[in-house]
Amino acid sequence: MPQVQDTISIVGYSLLDSYSASNNAFLVAKMRPFEDRKAASDSVRASITQLFSAAQQIRTAIIFPFNLPPVIGLSTSGGFEFQLENLEGADPASMASVVQGLLAAANQDPRLARVFSTYTANAPSLNLDIDREKAQSLGLNVSDVFTTLQATLGGFFINNFNLFGRTWQVNLQGEAEKQAG
Repeated sequence: MPQVQDTISIVGYSLLDSYSASNNAFLVAKMRPFEDRKAASDSVRASITQLFSAAQQIRTAIIFPFNLPPVIGLSTSGGFEFQLENLEGADPASMASVVQGLLAAANQDPRLARVFSTYTANAPSLNLDIDREKAQSLGLNVSDVFTTLQATLGGFFINNFNLFGRTWQVNLQGEAEKQAG
């Protein structure tokens, strides 16, 4: 997008629900100066619309482009938060269907705009029951078990080093083809 001057991305964190996970990220775009964006198609609103349209084509991701609020700390539109609870033990696909129905109904209400949810039934998850006593009896530190899991299933920060006048970050991460099986 030529109207964007620069971007910064934070991988592993969701700005929308303040949740950290390896399949979350947010990106902030810095627009070019106003004098370089004179056309209506280069406005922030037009850029958000263009990005929203392009993002709809990516079926494996949920992308919500939005503008920052005019006053930091206030919402972009005076929004609200709603939490849907699964009290009957329905499976994730059933919950996704309920969420989609709720969103469809909410987005038909003229008083609401761009109602969305961060819930997805497609995000893989694991529930691990670590036998801490057995790990310790095998001479393993429980914290080392969790660090290994983090590095294998997501990523783990090791340290920084300087080279060529720059600071480089060292991260440990399992290979994708090893994680799938």
